[in-house]
Amino acid sequence: MISLKPNFRKYELDKSWQEHLLECFYLSLLGLAMGYYFCSSCYQDWYKFLVLYVLSGGIWISQWKGHSLIHAYLDNIYPWFDRMGVRALLTIVQVFVYTVASITLVHAFVEFVMGANTGYFTIDGFIRMNLISIIIGTFITLTSLSSQFLRSWRQSEINAEKLKAAHLTSQFETLKNQVNPHFLFNSLNVLTNLVYEDQDTAAKFIKQLSHVYRYVLESKDKNLVPLNDEMDFIKSFVFLQQMRFGDNLKVNFDLPVDINDYQIPPLALQMLIENAIKHNIVSKQDPLNVEVKVTDSDMIVVENNLQKKNISAEESSGIGLKNVIERYQYISKRSVEILEDNHTFLVKLPLIKTQE
Repeated sequence: MISLKPNFRKYELDKSWQEHLLECFYLSLLGLAMGYYFCSSCYQDWYKFLVLYVLSGGIWISQWKGHSLIHAYLDNIYPWFDRMGVRALLTIVQVFVYTVASITLVHAFVEFVMGANTGYFTIDGFIRMNLISIIIGTFITLTSLSSQFLRSWRQSEINAEKLKAAHLTSQFETLKNQVNPHFLFNSLNVLTNLVYEDQDTAAKFIKQLSHVYRYVLESKDKNLVPLNDEMDFIKSFVFLQQMRFGDNLKVNFDLPVDINDYQIPPLALQMLIENAIKHNIVSKQDPLNVEVKVTDSDMIVVENNLQKKNISAEESSGIGLKNVIERYQYISKRSVEILEDNHTFLVKLPLIKTQE
């Protein structure tokens, strides 16, 4: 699912227990200060002062921290932008039910444990105190939601910038790989031979090379592209590579007929195939076999037989695969899966449905 829209994060649940305790202490002091307005004489008697501290502090802590923690918990189960109607209903129920329950528990502790009469357990006291508490709870809820909206929008902007940076890195790496002297030399060398040997294939080679460059330029500002478009590009890219390696490079596509409903980060598959060619021996004795297929779990898989070759640190920067992983962190809740054993190397990329 695309995560560039505001995504309510569990800010409260991410805090340490020390931070929670410190906030509770500050809230109890705030409650004590507010309690002075209702009972200034309580400061002249230590018992009344203790009752006031427990009552006022308990109310402020239960209301402020309680509502905040419940909001954080609900954000993880029913995010606003995914299930707004359900979340709005739960928030309204939470304000009323939790407010009354928590206020009742605080007053019950003060009356039945500490033995102080607060007047809460009367019809007038129950209605009056809960009405005030519900108003306060509503204010706390609106304050908490406003704060979360601001944080979420800020986080979404940060994610968008990170995604843009990752995409630019991807574009740079792809362009660098395709316009470096080795790529140009190999392509022109293949083209030169084809011009003399097979003019029809040479014309097709030029067409596919043009398609590769055009696609890179057209997708440079996009976060996602239709899987159909990506596969057309990949087939052109594979054609160029097979003109170079011949039957030593075999790429098999096992895709469903209808892939119109899926999207993928641009150039992600190209990076994986490029990595497979770059890091493995491709020869007549050891041909490289690459398979691209879609699984039932809406994942596209790029798998190749493992026959590693020695390459220098400069040649193996590791940026390509890392870039693909980072881009998925910002556009999907599902992550890239990498599996490697003694014989195969496999990467699974989550497919993103168009409606998401």
